[in-house]
Amino acid sequence: MILRVKAPHKDLSDAFTDLSHAAVEAQEEGFAPPSDLALANAKRLLREMYEIVPQRFEVYPTPDAEIAIRALAPRRSVILLCKPEGGAVCLVNLRSGRRRQSYTPTDILPDSFLKEALLDLKAESD
Repeated sequence: MILRVKAPHKDLSDAFTDLSHAAVEAQEEGFAPPSDLALANAKRLLREMYEIVPQRFEVYPTPDAEIAIRALAPRRSVILLCKPEGGAVCLVNLRSGRRRQSYTPTDILPDSFLKEALLDLKAESD
């Protein structure tokens, strides 16, 4: 019997590639490098967010040494900022309005706020 392991979808694989280049990108931009904790949280949350809504997520460093994970639809977005000290902030801009939720620590993520925001974004883009 041959056991086949399903390879990650290209969108997820591309997002992981972006994440792996985040420290170099931060250096090129003159930003403080993201912490190992921010990178580890981003990797875990990226996989979990993809399981909720399988789509291409943009991943990039910010000037504040965070890792941003952004899901987009026309004129709408959900952004999860993985903080260098281990927390996170979720910024939501949807038809229903702008919302924000902070997390310390991130082990409760993805929570109902983030799941609902991702599903609402998907519904608005369909």
